[in-house]
Amino acid sequence: MNEMHKYLEKGIIPNYPFYKFLILNTNKYTKEIIDILTDVIGEVEVVQIDKMEILFYFNNVDADFKSLIKTINDDFYTDATLFESAKVAFSDTNEFKAILNLYKEANLNKYVYSSNSHLLKYIINSKKNLATSVAPLLLNKALKDESLLMLANTFFECDLNTSLTSKNIYMHRNTINYKLEQIKSEAGLDIRKFKDAVVLYEFLKLL
Repeated sequence: MNEMHKYLEKGIIPNYPFYKFLILNTNKYTKEIIDILTDVIGEVEVVQIDKMEILFYFNNVDADFKSLIKTINDDFYTDATLFESAKVAFSDTNEFKAILNLYKEANLNKYVYSSNSHLLKYIINSKKNLATSVAPLLLNKALKDESLLMLANTFFECDLNTSLTSKNIYMHRNTINYKLEQIKSEAGLDIRKFKDAVVLYEFLKLL
């Protein structure tokens, strides 16, 4: 039984600060695709849940999973789908189950690639009443850190302009970029990009 099995089944918390996971749906070349993803991620633990392969990993990985799964599908002539989670803190195993249930409810396996952004869009469009309860799961420390929320809101008010944001809050551009990277790491949203900015802006209005 690997560490994630112990955590999911018995609540035994591994010695990692956080985890991220990929949900792989495929009916062929499963081992080969997992091997490719493992080469990219490094240390990974695979757990099968409801015929889905869940790849848990415990470090920040700077990988373009969207392009990768499209390339895999082209190379293997398959129709695998991949979901990329944001960072999740180890605490109650119900947090993972809640994210997984949201993934199923939102029917995200219809997309070749999906991410935390798709979950937030689902809440915005279909489950507004859940926003407050799921915000800690989907935004992680980006919700708990008031300085990150303040920066995000000022960044929106300044039309995603880093220089103007810097002037308005008297913060160096490098510090702003560092904090924007923190938001990206915690919530899986790069709000320097318009689409991700719109998603976070609309979601925060529900809280």
